[in-house]
Amino acid sequence: MIARMQKAMKEKDGGFTLVELIVVVVIIGVLAAIAVPIFLNQASKARTNADLATVSNAQVAVAAYVADKGSNAVASPDAATLKEYGYPQSPSMTVTITPSTGAYNIALTAANSQANHACSASDTQKATC
Repeated sequence: MIARMQKAMKEKDGGFTLVELIVVVVIIGVLAAIAVPIFLNQASKARTNADLATVSNAQVAVAAYVADKGSNAVASPDAATLKEYGYPQSPSMTVTITPSTGAYNIALTAANSQANHACSASDTQKATC
């Protein structure tokens, strides 16, 4: 009896059954269906956060400019002026500062086609995208 079982074990083919392979493929498919959208969404979040940081930096630089020059001197400072006040100009973004009476508005324009949203800030509004 033992000899017959040992012989049967030696002759048995090794490998996986079709059902086991299908189960593994289904599990991998479910994991991929969950992971791919999450991964693709991270790129969009990263772009939005980078744009938000750019507008926030411009907002701080304009606030420093206004504090230094006085509220009556709210003009549209150029990139070189903002650089003096700590704004590191981004090559892929254009920041437009629009002065109004005693206030300012900041708008972000993408120089490339990656950004598909608008960001803005003002002297009374936190930077949003």
